[in-house]
Amino acid sequence: MTKLKKMFRTLPLWALILVAAGSAAGAMTVARNHVVVKEAGRPEVKVTLAGTIERGGKLLTLDKAGAVNPGEILQWNIATVNEGDGSAHGYKSVSRVPEGTVFVAGSAHAESGAAVTYSIDKGQTFASLPLIEEKQPDGSTKQVPAPVSMYTEVRYEWNDALAAGGKLSASYKVRVK
Repeated sequence: MTKLKKMFRTLPLWALILVAAGSAAGAMTVARNHVVVKEAGRPEVKVTLAGTIERGGKLLTLDKAGAVNPGEILQWNIATVNEGDGSAHGYKSVSRVPEGTVFVAGSAHAESGAAVTYSIDKGQTFASLPLIEEKQPDGSTKQVPAPVSMYTEVRYEWNDALAAGGKLSASYKVRVK
């Protein structure tokens, strides 16, 4: 078998190997008869939820506060860091309003322009202003804003990607029933 025929017989195999390596690793560059495979970066998002309470003019972590009392306000702080080497696109953070507490209206804050939405159905749907049907005196129904006492989750959604090494924070408050 001639050298040329042998080369053409193995060419489809090399093409398949190069295509598989390229699709498995993301990007591929061929330089001077060497194949260099560049792996696409991967995000590794770590989220920490910490609670604090103000008592006697001091801010205490929940583990040091002991039992909480009716009427006290807890602040939940969500800290996020991307410890990976790639950006996290479409990043969202969802946090629950704990049983026995009520969301404090206007208390949800997030840095970097996150959109804040709320759920009244344990995370099935979210809206910036959840609505419920209210029966009117004439028997008809009308869509009205749900009371914050019905809020079950708070969701923060960032438009910009969370870059490798990037950090975000968000918070909200609840009142103990």
